This record gives sequence, C-alpha cells and structure tokens, in this order.
Amino acid sequence: MSAKFVALDIGNVCLEIHPERCLEYFKLPEIPMELLAVLGELECGRLDTGGLLHCFRQLLPAGYSDEQLMHGWNLAVGEEIADIEAVVRRLTEQGCRVIFFSDTSEIHLEKVFRQLSFTGLIAGGVYSFEVGARKPQPQMYEAFERRFGKPVLYVDDRACNIAAARERGWNAWQFSSAAELEQQLSGGGF
Repeated sequence: MSAKFVALDIGNVCLEIHPERCLEYFKLPEIPMELLAVLGELECGRLDTGGLLHCFRQLLPAGYSDEQLMHGWNLAVGEEIADIEAVVRRLTEQGCRVIFFSDTSEIHLEKVFRQLSFTGLIAGGVYSFEVGARKPQPQMYEAFERRFGKPVLYVDDRACNIAAARERGWNAWQFSSAAELEQQLSGGGF
C-alpha cells in the first residue's frame, strides 16, 4: 500500500498570523508597498536574512538592532490554532503522512518549528522559499506532486490556493477551524 499524503498549509491553519503585531512593534500605520515586495522576494528564496535586514534598514525608522528587527519580523508568527494538533495526530494515526505546504520564509519556518507543539508529526515540507514561487503559482503544486504525488487531502485557508489545487484534481478543503476540519474528516471528506 502506498503512502497517503496530506498537504497542510501553515499560516492560519496551524498557527495564527498577526502582521499587525509587526506594524505595532515598528510603529507603522500600514505595511509599506516596498516592504511587501521585499517580503515576496524573501518568501520566494531570492533574499536571505542579510538582504532582509538591509531592506528593513532602508524602509524602517532608524535605531533597531539586527535582533530587534528579527524579533519584530517574527512577531507575525502567532499562536497555535486551537485543536489543530489533535487533527494532525488523528491523520497520522490513520496512516497519513502530513506534509507542510506553505508560503513562508526560512526565518519564519524556524519560528514555526519552535512554536508548534506537533512538528514531530510532520513528515516533510514543500516551501515557497525552496521552490522559488508562491501559491497559487503552479510551480508550488508541481513541486509537491514531484515529491509526494497528489495528496489525498489539501487544507489551506485561502480560496485562491484551494481553487488552484482543485484545477489540478486535488481534493482540497478550505480551512476555517480545526473543529470543522475534524467534522470533514469524520464525514469521509477524503
């Protein structure tokens, strides 16, 4: 019997994302457009930590140390979503291999692995910073399929990512809560 893979997004599925915490820390009313472009480059692996710090120094008020800049950036990584650990545990007990499938930076991924209680249950990952593209770009889905084949289930909070997956024939479900995902699994949703 071949392995069954579940593709699981991280942000707003496994843990909360709070960009407003970064804004508050850096005393910004909104995210500067230039910074959004920088973050896209970071998440696609075209910018490293040194490059990010350089860009922060250009775009943010002066006076922050490297440690403060990284701390402020990591504030966006919030708390674990309630009851998601139990869902992941159930999937693994049912013989599924849960694979992270996420748009993220290497910096945030390190924080994710420190923050989440169930990373020992995760069997692998496909990340935008490694692929060089973000969902819903086809390169992300192609990278997952090359490594693991089509997942038996893909869970993401963003409708555009779900739509792109369904166009590829994936069984994809839009996340709203761990309780609803648990109901989906109990109802034979995959």
